[in-house]
Amino acid sequence: MNVITDRESGRSRGFAFITYDAPSDANKAMAEDLNVAFPLVFWARQEYSAKASVGEASTISAISLVLHPAISFAICHLLHVPRELTSAVVLMAAMAPGVNAYLFASMYHRGQSTAASAVLLGTAASILSVSAWLWILETA
Repeated sequence: MNVITDRESGRSRGFAFITYDAPSDANKAMAEDLNVAFPLVFWARQEYSAKASVGEASTISAISLVLHPAISFAICHLLHVPRELTSAVVLMAAMAPGVNAYLFASMYHRGQSTAASAVLLGTAASILSVSAWLWILETA
């Protein structure tokens, strides 16, 4: 991991880059992320009914998993962005709605059921959608 620091103060700027030597290492890290994400999502699902917000959650997930990375891919292609950077941008754009969406919904007492459903649905669907984007990026 390469933590980005301020040149003058040496303090962290709040982000880092993680690189892997082999694709199997990246796959292992993604599997560990899923092991953490699914219990949190299922906890949130116990609190709210999925029936009330399935349409909204599906729309949020479709935008997050399909439309957002498609727009990112198109912009990168139009601007002739290098392949490696395009892959990084598209894969970041293709990530499922995170638990932060649920946390903000809870903080503002608005749309908790929709946010919890979107996190659950998006996380489950991202297994297929991220795989599809990886294939698209590999063959493009």
